Amino acid sequence: MTTASGTGAGPPETDDWENEVRYDVLMRRPEVREMIARQAAAAPKHASAEDFLASADKWLKPQVPLEMISEVVAPLYSRLGVRTGKQRREHLGLPPGRVIVNAMAAFARSGFHPKTVQQAQDGCTIEAVVPSDFRSFAGTFVISVRREAEGSEVEAATVIKGQLFDWGKSRAILDEFFADLAKEPA
Repeated sequence: MTTASGTGAGPPETDDWENEVRYDVLMRRPEVREMIARQAAAAPKHASAEDFLASADKWLKPQVPLEMISEVVAPLYSRLGVRTGKQRREHLGLPPGRVIVNAMAAFARSGFHPKTVQQAQDGCTIEAVVPSDFRSFAGTFVISVRREAEGSEVEAATVIKGQLFDWGKSRAILDEFFADLAKEPA
């Protein structure tokens, strides 16, 4: 994962991690790392879109292998600008550090892999890889968490390139993600 910092060294670390907005500081905390590791261990394993198409080829025996969609058609459509996705913005009455940690726990629980982090003075933006499944090929999930006077503002968006429809996957990701942000991870 790559990290870009928009701030300098910043103030020293404190025990008030729930109000911390620096991603790297939060991820160095042992209790945060343990929580995320527990969530990752509990993540269910799903078949990818590529696995689904390969098994469909065995049963349907089409003239043109369906697996070719993942190898040729999807990348071509992506280059042509075909994509799907959704976005949402919500205000949460939770401190930004808690929201960032809950977001990382939700990523781990869903099998999303963080790719980049952009640090700002009042929060951060995290881009993660959304694995493919039977509804869609792999995509990206980008969240921004910003400190507000009373809580945090969270923006989230999914982008799945190479297909016009994701059969409800983006909406389901956003619904589950925002529900998870308000929960305490186990």
